[in-house]
Amino acid sequence: MSLSTLIFSHRSSLPAKSRLKALLLCYIINGRPIGEEEEEEMEYKYKHLLLVSSHHHLPPQPLPQPVSRLHVKRIPHLCRPTPNQFTHDYQVNSRAALPPHAASLTPSNRFLSSSSEFSDSVRVTLKSYGFTETQIIDLISKRPALLGVDPVNILKPKLDFLFSFEVTSAEVTELITSHPEILTRSLVNHLIPSYQILIKYVKNDANVLKVISNSRAFETKIEAFLEELSLEGVPETYITKLLLITPRTFEVPLPIFREFVKKAKHFRFKPENPNFCLALKTLSCVTESVWNEKLLVFKECGLGEKHVINMFQKYPQVMMVSKEKIRAILNFFSNKLKCGPEMAYKHPFLLTFSLKKRLAPRHSVIKILISKGIIREDNTDWNNIFTLSKTEFSEVYKV
Repeated sequence: MSLSTLIFSHRSSLPAKSRLKALLLCYIINGRPIGEEEEEEMEYKYKHLLLVSSHHHLPPQPLPQPVSRLHVKRIPHLCRPTPNQFTHDYQVNSRAALPPHAASLTPSNRFLSSSSEFSDSVRVTLKSYGFTETQIIDLISKRPALLGVDPVNILKPKLDFLFSFEVTSAEVTELITSHPEILTRSLVNHLIPSYQILIKYVKNDANVLKVISNSRAFETKIEAFLEELSLEGVPETYITKLLLITPRTFEVPLPIFREFVKKAKHFRFKPENPNFCLALKTLSCVTESVWNEKLLVFKECGLGEKHVINMFQKYPQVMMVSKEKIRAILNFFSNKLKCGPEMAYKHPFLLTFSLKKRLAPRHSVIKILISKGIIREDNTDWNNIFTLSKTEFSEVYKV
């Protein structure tokens, strides 16, 4: 039985949307229309799906009557089998062990075989580069279109490039498995240019891998972002730190990133100062609505907007702290230390410390020492107490 016959024979047992996908896939496999009645059925189901999806809040509507023939190219996204279908096809063809999630595949999507002429060669190519069966299944599940990639002219050159990095093969296979979208990018127009700009800043392949693993640096045109910072006068060393520590800063659209740069300058951060990049990081992570909500929390605790902006200028990460933590620590300073919000205003970095693991325990130790007369309460430097390392604190303040 041919693949298209197999698909068509099972169509009646599928949900409406899956039947449509099956019919369209038959069209692709055969390379020709599959008959007037079948095409009319495709149009019939497609129009019904559009009606239901656009009026999902209404009661079920009667199926519209077909009025014209459907052109497959108008709905290419419906031609792609689901990840589970491709995964099952790979498992059947390679006789691979089923992963834990395979049991969740329904009978309706187990019958479909891959229509890709390259699927076996893709599997063999991936295995030759050291991918395990589990990794290959994971890759296909995330990016089923990989089964249709030409393994010799498209896939292999990309793999050769990625495996030329001066890191272990295991690190590369893990990277690709976690970020399979890398294999969908153009080697000449995207991967190589992105690598060249990254290596310029982070200096070695291990760091390039780190940046890619923690962001979508190989998915976006990162060069434009880095050039923007260079033109603003940000030193290369600070750009490197931003890439290595928080590469997700560059995952927003370029116009929005430029707005962040303008805002940072509006807050009087100078590009040549390391806090400029930290401000960019914060502005890219904190939305305007969340920013305003945090301003309200500070205001409730006795700090106005000018105070908060001043704290942000001193220590940009302060606005990354959650609202709940801000409120808890400010209340702790007021109720336990009796020093009010001024402590946070003078030393905003204290808001990033853990209340349960650092601030409160050290406060308890100092209170014991005060009660024993070992230290004087009026001579307590809380900022110094909280900023000492764990070892230094244990040596200086022994109960």
